[in-house]
Amino acid sequence: MAWLWNRDRKKEKPSGAKEGSLYKENADQIKYDVTSYPPLDPGLPPDPHHQFTIGSMVRVDVQRGDPFYGVVQWMGTLPDYPGTIAGVEMERPLRDCTDGTWRGRRFFTCPLGKAYFCPLTALKQDTRYMDEEQVPAHMRQDIDNPLAKYSPVTEETDTMASPAELFNLYIGDARGIQGHHNSCYLDSTVFGLFALSNSFDVLLLEEPTEEVGRKVKYFLWKGIVNPLRKYGLARFESIMGLRDSLEEFGRMKGAKTDEKDPEEFLNLLFKEVLHIPPFLTIKRPFGIEKEYFIQLFFEIDPNNTEVPKTEKLIAQMFHEQNISFTRVPSKLLLQMPRFGKEFKMYSKIIPSLTLDVKLLMDPSARGGQKCKVCLRDSVSFVCYNCPEVFNSTDYYIYYCSKCNERLHRERKGHRVEAVNIKLGTSDANILSKMELLSVICIETSHYVCYTRAGDKWLFHDSMADRLHDMYNVPRVVDVTAGLQEWIYSPTASEDQLMNTPARDIPEYVRIFTQDIYMCVYVNPDLDMYGDNDPEQSFSPNNYY
Repeated sequence: MAWLWNRDRKKEKPSGAKEGSLYKENADQIKYDVTSYPPLDPGLPPDPHHQFTIGSMVRVDVQRGDPFYGVVQWMGTLPDYPGTIAGVEMERPLRDCTDGTWRGRRFFTCPLGKAYFCPLTALKQDTRYMDEEQVPAHMRQDIDNPLAKYSPVTEETDTMASPAELFNLYIGDARGIQGHHNSCYLDSTVFGLFALSNSFDVLLLEEPTEEVGRKVKYFLWKGIVNPLRKYGLARFESIMGLRDSLEEFGRMKGAKTDEKDPEEFLNLLFKEVLHIPPFLTIKRPFGIEKEYFIQLFFEIDPNNTEVPKTEKLIAQMFHEQNISFTRVPSKLLLQMPRFGKEFKMYSKIIPSLTLDVKLLMDPSARGGQKCKVCLRDSVSFVCYNCPEVFNSTDYYIYYCSKCNERLHRERKGHRVEAVNIKLGTSDANILSKMELLSVICIETSHYVCYTRAGDKWLFHDSMADRLHDMYNVPRVVDVTAGLQEWIYSPTASEDQLMNTPARDIPEYVRIFTQDIYMCVYVNPDLDMYGDNDPEQSFSPNNYY
């Protein structure tokens, strides 16, 4: 069972602590039975710092993210652990927690995943349901936001400096987006899209038709993006204003209180609020689909010994599942292969700095092709199996009608498709290079973000620290040196990254490769032209 307090606070294990003790983080070590364990001896002197009892509503602060809340269900002492230990039933399940047992002994009973054990000194009062006069002075909600001196809540003047200027503006404490109450999914996503690039600004040019949509746009643009780019800080008041507006919109229950995922927020923002046409037009075996995201999923290679790159993973998926782009996307939101937040198909993934989507295009969308055999321009077919015959790195081979018929008389079982390439088109005109803008990671149910300007990288955490037990303090760190040394410099070794234990990899490198959740790619050559053909009109009902 995990002792989350130990992990998040990075406390050292006490001398003499044994494997399988409360400090052990592997849930597989737990043996369940119903053996009782004695409760706290009533003769013990009370803790001078806490007057908690069974049934007390408590809060547990963590190093990153919002605190956890629960109810004390057990208090007592344990061998090898100093002081009083509390068993807390948490409001929501947490990874590696149990149903109230530890090392084969039951302390209390609760649903699986909610039993959390920690020193009594790690607990604080849960003030959420107290009357205002009951809240201790140092926890009162009427304390002004201590970051108010750094930035106003809103900024009416639109600002866009160069990425290099913005890069230096953001570095430090009280920089970035100030998170509040489970907002890290939103903070990390907005910072990744807007902090160092104007690629997504075009999405906010059109005025939403609904009043609530106009509120969403105002808080996003004037309350977050503008203050962020001008002062280096966007305050939590605007984050909560945005979440209140999303809740008012009525399509995302719990928007202002609950944990959400980046794709859930962006789907609502793009489709329902701003009515943005999908960025991707994808041909699948059953037809054409319009989408905002691509979720990577495929059969994993059990013999793989390399750290996979995103460029290889998307190519593998497109090839295996017979899908392709019918148009070069201007933006690509690529979700990593995993099942839910917890289970990852790969222990590490390297985000490719560039994606060339030319080989991911539908064969009919690529002009200027010649028959592989006779070199004529009048190609009519492609074969997806023939690249192996020619030892080619392409995903398909073009043929004219005659050569295709002749060659495939004997090549039975090959996947051959007809193509219709417009005359006068050229493959050279395809602006297919996409650049990595940002990487969103999830670390222990907490989202963080990396974003880049050229070769330089920033790490953003909207809840890196806390003040007055109630205000989060964001932090932005220059992590260029670590990512270059371990991943992107010519001397970086993939073998070193693959074989080094996680504990020996620098923290920012470990999070970047092990906790990767979504990559954001943009096509700088297409941003200025928008996402759709001029003659196309958009109605959400056309695509869903």
